[in-house]
Amino acid sequence: MKIAILGIGHWHSPIYAGVSQQAPHQLVGVHDDDPAMAEIKAGKLSTRGFSNPEQMLDETHPEFAVCLGNYRRMPELAGMLIDRDIPFLIEKPSGASAAPVRTLAKRCQAKNLFHAPALIPYWYPAFRELKAILESGKLGRPARIEAQYFAGPVARYIKMGSPWMLDPQLTPGGALLNLGVLCLSLLRMLGLQPVYRTGIASHAVNQGEIEDFSTLFLDCRDGAYAVVENGYCPVEPQDGFYLHILAEKGRAEFRKGVLKIEYASGEVEGKIWPDSDFRNTMMRELLDLASAGKPSPLSLFEMADILDICDAFYLEQKRKIE
Repeated sequence: MKIAILGIGHWHSPIYAGVSQQAPHQLVGVHDDDPAMAEIKAGKLSTRGFSNPEQMLDETHPEFAVCLGNYRRMPELAGMLIDRDIPFLIEKPSGASAAPVRTLAKRCQAKNLFHAPALIPYWYPAFRELKAILESGKLGRPARIEAQYFAGPVARYIKMGSPWMLDPQLTPGGALLNLGVLCLSLLRMLGLQPVYRTGIASHAVNQGEIEDFSTLFLDCRDGAYAVVENGYCPVEPQDGFYLHILAEKGRAEFRKGVLKIEYASGEVEGKIWPDSDFRNTMMRELLDLASAGKPSPLSLFEMADILDICDAFYLEQKRKIE
């Protein structure tokens, strides 16, 4: 497939560009609103660079696109793809709030257009296996869920060409919009049906307008509750998910690629997967599905529902300040 990337300055673009250049695919163009960034990336990738996204789409005629960029710009860029009936993958959170993302979802639905938000928990083998265990009833009803995703210092986004990550005009939220949406998607994937209760934000490390750390408390199905924590650590941690579930008949823990299940009966199950964020796997699978004319496993309605929780969190934090 001929592939184009919008918002190539995004820190995840090397992953998507790498897959886009693997046979039988061809990277036909990259865009960034910063002309210098577009040219630098295009030179490194041996493709054409554009600062005008519509010009790129109209001149290169991609058969699939990856939509990146800052959070407020993403819905506009995705809209250009929908206008042209171009199947696409869009990075999380796909917009600054739920409303514009839900509008995109409705437009895609009306056109039956293939698209998917980059909610990588759905591609983790460990989480797929855990979902099957929970659905089997072997662990019983979940009671308490803890999900965490911590990343390194925010300075890394400047170093990687995405300074907009610290600009509240372009990115109205911090750790929750960037990292927490993945934890929320994990809870939804596992069928835990999270609903926002309350939350706390901290700006103590970087003293910026976007939060460094967030903690959310959520109600889940069957009387369970979840604690979701995310943040930008001043010292580089081990990036990735941590998940712990206490349930009626045992507990499950995922840490650094290891899924461990302990049952009240004394039985223990464990499995190790390579430590990866699985974006390569996700994009390859989506390209295969789009090429075959098969439906996407996820839609932007899923992303919009997750952003409803984020919107409630940020509204509560704003009211605390006022």
